[in-house]
Parts: sequence; structure tokens; C-alpha cells
Amino acid sequence: MQRYFAQNWHLNEPFLLSEEESRHCISVMRNAIGNHLTVLDGAGNLILAKIMDPHPKRTSLQYLETIRTNPAKHNLHIAISPTKSNDRIEWFLEKVCEIGVGKITPILFERTERSKINLDRWNKIIVASCKQSSLLHFPILAEPKKFQEFLSEINSNQKLIVCAIGAPSRLSKIDTTKENILVIGPEGDFTAEELNQIKSKNAEEISISENILRVETAGIVGATLWNSLME
Repeated sequence: MQRYFAQNWHLNEPFLLSEEESRHCISVMRNAIGNHLTVLDGAGNLILAKIMDPHPKRTSLQYLETIRTNPAKHNLHIAISPTKSNDRIEWFLEKVCEIGVGKITPILFERTERSKINLDRWNKIIVASCKQSSLLHFPILAEPKKFQEFLSEINSNQKLIVCAIGAPSRLSKIDTTKENILVIGPEGDFTAEELNQIKSKNAEEISISENILRVETAGIVGATLWNSLME
């Protein structure tokens, strides 16, 4: 059955699909009044709904029943430098959502080559990937932060795990009592000063491969390793 995204659904009154979701539902998929759809809200719920008004810009749905509700299980937060190529970072977003991640924050390091980020487009990629993968919990996409701002906000309830080239240890255990933040540096790597500042936050340095990985590959491999340890 077709799946759509609606954050603000209601039990006892009709609710609307967004213009983009409505267009796909009515103009592309040719749904009509009375058709049943499944709806994800990105917060753990999958519901069954019926089309009340098949408008191509604001389709109205009526809640029928809750199919499944899952608690959140991913507390991995990936803080990653945007790549110079939009295609590469967008590929990362798509694949890491399929794997499973709790939060994504773009970090602007000294050597980051892209400072302009289209968060609306990133969010659309996240929604599309999560819908395709039938994920009930969508990752949170945070506003971009400069490295110093990001580091200043780290608190005792968070654990930094930094992917460092040549680090002697591998990711082998996870502190599930804390928000784990996997830090992926820019294409030119961290500066020595940035790495020292990260270490000052009691970060765990890990190696995720014997090879030097691209930024987006490192993010995907890191998320895969983390999820394998959580299973």
C-alpha cells in the first residue's frame, strides 16, 4: 500500500497532506475519494487513513486506525562536514537514513569547502529515503553549525566519537546512556587545532577503516558499524 508523510495527523478530525505529498498522491498516483493510504509521521507511528477530499494541493485524510507504533531506538548523532559536491552529501543522506540514524548536523570546519546548505532539499531527501525504507522514526536534521559553536554546546550527557585517520582503536562498545555523536571531518581532514579541541572534550578516537575514506563513505561506514553493535 502507498505510504505518505504527515507530521500533524489527528484522531478525530481530518488532516492534510502537504502540497508535495498531495500532488504525488492525486496527480501522480491517481488516488480518489475513499481510497485507503498508510501514513508515516516520522515520530514512530504508522497509521491507516482514508481520502476525504482528493485535492492535488491539499488532500484531506481521515484517520482509521494505528497499524504500528515503535519506540525510538537510534541515539546516534552524526556531525558531518558537507562535501564540495552536493551529489555526494545527498547520497550520504539517503543511505544513512536507510541504515538508521537519530540526528544529522552539518558542521562547518576550517577546511569545509561548502558553506551554503539547502536544508529544505536535505529534508526532502530524508523524508523520501525514510518513506522508501518504511522507517517509522525519521532523523532530526539540525541547523548547520560552525565547529566552535558545535563544540561549545557539547555537554556531559553527550559522548563524542571522532573518526581519525590512523587511530589505534576501533568502535567496539557503545554507552547507550548518552547521546553518541560521531564526528566526520572535512575532505581536507581536521586541522591540528580542531583535533586538539575535540580531544579536550574527552572524545574517543576511532578508526573505521584501514583505508582513507571519503567523507560520505566514512559517515555511512560509521553508521553501519554503530548499528551492528546495537543489534
